[in-house]
Amino acid sequence: RRESEDFPLGTKNPLAYTARLEQIAETMPSSPILFCIRNPISTIASWTRSFEHLRTAVTGKARIGTSNDPYLAGLERQQLERIEAEDDVEIRRALWWNFLAGRALKNINRITVVRYEDFAADPAACLRSVGTSLGASKKAIDRQVARMKPLTAVDRAQELSDFQLESIRGICATTAARFGYDV
Repeated sequence: RRESEDFPLGTKNPLAYTARLEQIAETMPSSPILFCIRNPISTIASWTRSFEHLRTAVTGKARIGTSNDPYLAGLERQQLERIEAEDDVEIRRALWWNFLAGRALKNINRITVVRYEDFAADPAACLRSVGTSLGASKKAIDRQVARMKPLTAVDRAQELSDFQLESIRGICATTAARFGYDV
């Protein structure tokens, strides 16, 4: 049940949504798209404790977000083929993060980027800033801020091996820097 006509709808399916940013933006041109990104070191450390497809960095057999995805550009399908063919899971994870972040950069004019660390540090300020930039009413923003629970962004670098960190830094540093991360 909706409380008002300006209710927020948030869903999470980053692999599918990231592969379909263009189509989502074109299908719903007046709907804002928030893209939450996290430092690749913490993201990948989190993946090592998550769902199997993230732990193993296997894109799966689905057509969305894999080298078989007909809606991705040829270069992107080639990048995914390289990721899928990589034998080393640590390198595969870094390549995958870099690919997903690259999709965000490709669509930077269609999305509003929210850094996870900024949101965790001050969720109310982040929500107010994003909400204001998206044209939400102060009342709607305040209603959401009142419901928020505190968050903590955890630095997970110590959970990764030196090789994993080196792989992430070597593969992701340039892309990560575009989002303000120094890995």
